[in-house]
Amino acid sequence: MPMTHVAYRGGAPAAQDLIGGQVPLMVDTAVETIEHHRAGKVRILAVTGAQRSKALPDVPTLKESGIDVTADAFFGLYGPPGMPPELVQRIDRAVADALRGPRARSASTTSAWCRRTPGRPSWRPSRPRT
Repeated sequence: MPMTHVAYRGGAPAAQDLIGGQVPLMVDTAVETIEHHRAGKVRILAVTGAQRSKALPDVPTLKESGIDVTADAFFGLYGPPGMPPELVQRIDRAVADALRGPRARSASTTSAWCRRTPGRPSWRPSRPRT
């Protein structure tokens, strides 16, 4: 099936065009469409992870659907170049604490995002590419 990439300024406008019938298919994180899926406005055909989502247990993976592809969405925290290391550490601790909390645990099973156990910072201050 030939497809054409259509660039959007975010998942919400793309979801609106999917619901409105302007586009026949959308590839995005389930976070953008899970409530529309639950309301019956869109149908999530498959998830890209290696395992089914706890929030969408009836939705198969791409691999289960016969497409041998897995992919995880990436969410990052960004800051300006030259952030002081103390600030980076403070932000890392705050994010790690928040992700360990009950709201994050609940969200990881109801809103289609997969929570990984935080540890030492997995992100670093950006360096300009040369």
